[in-house]
Amino acid sequence: MAARRWTCPGLALAALLAAPAVAHATGAAFASAPGTVHVRSVLAAFDAGPEALTLEVALELTGTATRVVWVLPLPALPLAQVEEATPEALDAREDATAWQVTLPLPEGCPVKATASSAGCGCGDPPPPAAAPTLAHPEAPVAQIPVTVRGAGRATISHLEVFEGISGAALVSALRDANQAVSAASAAALVEALPRPGPVLWVEAASDPGARRLPVLRLRLPPDTQPSLPLRITAPQVDVRLDLRVLLTADGPSLAENWVGITPLTDEILFDDQGRTSYGPWVARACAAGSGHVFAIEAVVTEPDDRVTTRLYALTGAEQLDRDPAFRPHPQPTLRSSPLLDLAAAPSLLVCDEVEPTRLPAPCAFNFCGPSTECVVVEDRASCRCPVGAAAAVIEGPDGTPSVACTPAERLSAAEPPGAPDPCVNLDCGAGTCLARGGEALCACASSAVAQLGPQGLRCVSAPADTPTFGPGGGVESRGAALVRAAGLGSGAVFALLGVLFLSRRRRSAV
Repeated sequence: MAARRWTCPGLALAALLAAPAVAHATGAAFASAPGTVHVRSVLAAFDAGPEALTLEVALELTGTATRVVWVLPLPALPLAQVEEATPEALDAREDATAWQVTLPLPEGCPVKATASSAGCGCGDPPPPAAAPTLAHPEAPVAQIPVTVRGAGRATISHLEVFEGISGAALVSALRDANQAVSAASAAALVEALPRPGPVLWVEAASDPGARRLPVLRLRLPPDTQPSLPLRITAPQVDVRLDLRVLLTADGPSLAENWVGITPLTDEILFDDQGRTSYGPWVARACAAGSGHVFAIEAVVTEPDDRVTTRLYALTGAEQLDRDPAFRPHPQPTLRSSPLLDLAAAPSLLVCDEVEPTRLPAPCAFNFCGPSTECVVVEDRASCRCPVGAAAAVIEGPDGTPSVACTPAERLSAAEPPGAPDPCVNLDCGAGTCLARGGEALCACASSAVAQLGPQGLRCVSAPADTPTFGPGGGVESRGAALVRAAGLGSGAVFALLGVLFLSRRRRSAV
């Protein structure tokens, strides 16, 4: 390869570079054949200080690979510093702005009339009924976990920079290093790097299964614009990408080419276990905006009077076709507390018992994906996938598994030679098991739907009169409909925010 490399002893480097100032996060991850790897979540934290823009980025992966190569395009700048950072500092920064959810108080039991209090027949009127009592002095508060931190962390074995390498040359380098590069990944790299430029190359090793890549910190000149090159990440996303962005600056920030929406508390439901439908709500809103949507979770003032904006997206792999770039918000006084206040909603607990008529439908907690339908079969959320798609088990932002439909494009990818067959231990029932990306998927018959039951993912027959939930079917949110109607221009962002702030109304539970 003609490209020059800087090899970094230890885990720090200083590289002299030159060109436009755009700070990229995310990048792309590749597995050593025959292993597989998928990017499950990304946490990118930007800090715009007077002397530098600091980026800390962490990726969580799933798959069977024991060796992973992560490549990240670098901005061509006079100076870029890259080093491994401690995950505890990044986790603490995220936790400081993590959402809190407030649930309603349980409804107490009214005092029932006794024989004496109901009157003795002597003309004494019964005493007034006592007010309902509350089981707890205050509403319960619990944190919404919008991240699942992998139990195992990978270890960096090699870190270096290619001074100038094109996308085509990078693909050749990956394949020479025995990394599995799909046709979609190769095309994305070639498109993203048409000319030679600097690229960070990170090799990491870990046990198979879910794990987190080490946190990397980049220090860049202060005029660098934060950005996420999601187009090169998309081919490594399994079904849906959990994307969290923290931006700390002198004022609030926004994504200039994505829509920002405020979560509507009157549309977010909860069950008797305290689980909320926040994740599916965000996923529906993202799908309605063709994936280019961030939920604005918080805009808070830090102790040093700077402002941190927290954004969250849960986007399908097929919709990661636009790289978000971030800039200062035109409303410097905008603030939003990281609190999801559901205390005004009707309680599910009445007299210490769950009121079944108030429980939301299971489909409220399961988003099957764009152009899909969710039906309730055997009291379980089940997905009716489009023709050519198949169902997979995914992990939600709170760690809860659910069913989703994979895009048809993913089913055309060939399995790496020598890869183990994940279908050996899966019976899809009324469907066919497909091995894709090291995972078992179920392609259901036309009359069947996919659900997650005691035996795992399985296709089951759905009666013709099974109630359907989906677009126009009862659980599509008003926020999602507004996203579709608003368009994606920068002017539409502010119009949409105004509508969402001013047009809240109560919504009945599904």
